[in-house]
Amino acid sequence: MVDFKEIIAKKIGEISNIDSKNIYDFIETPPNKEMGDYAFPCFKLAKELKKAPQIIANDLKEQLVFENNEITKIDIAGGYLNFYVNEQMLISTVLKEIEKSKEAANAVKAELAKEEAKQKAKEARRKAKQKAKEAKEAAKIKEQKSKETS
Repeated sequence: MVDFKEIIAKKIGEISNIDSKNIYDFIETPPNKEMGDYAFPCFKLAKELKKAPQIIANDLKEQLVFENNEITKIDIAGGYLNFYVNEQMLISTVLKEIEKSKEAANAVKAELAKEEAKQKAKEARRKAKQKAKEAKEAAKIKEQKSKETS
């Protein structure tokens, strides 16, 4: 699945020379959809870069390029960079994940059915052995009765 947050973090990390893992942890989901799909609070870099968050946001926005168009729009709101993901890419990714989940579920169902069939066969063999044992015992009893009456 496309991890848009990771893509954003890597790009910001490349530009700012800050570990993308730290950037990743700072990226948020905005409180409402009009503010984008992801938001990066630039004030988290202010101390390290020795710049105001608004300036960091402007600098990053100018330098950010997403070659595969994963991000279609970047807005600045205060000291935040707001990112809008490519909805077609997101939909495609989600549909692929759903398909993988269906395939995995079907594989699990098939495995469960196979296991159930094994259990039923085992139970049938156990019952057949039990009936054979009972038939053998009944034959013995019948033979003994036959000997007693003769």
